[in-house]
Amino acid sequence: MADQIASASEIEKALAREVITDYLAQEARRAAETGQEGRIYLASLTELWDNTLDRFADANTFNLDARQTLVTVLDSIQRHKLRTPLV
Repeated sequence: MADQIASASEIEKALAREVITDYLAQEARRAAETGQEGRIYLASLTELWDNTLDRFADANTFNLDARQTLVTVLDSIQRHKLRTPLV
């Protein structure tokens, strides 16, 4: 998937970023709906959200490798899911 995104047009890359941020937003809503139990997950998800947006912004600003940026973001999401499961 990362290779496909790296060779994609700017519109397709923007769509991939939107899909990722939509997923994170959906996870945040789900955590908020669980009430008190979801607070730790929501707090760590907020940090992941900020880091993800920073990575996308840096990739755009400094013309960084789109594939590497995507791999890094997806890896961060995966580590978050393993480290901080929503109960």
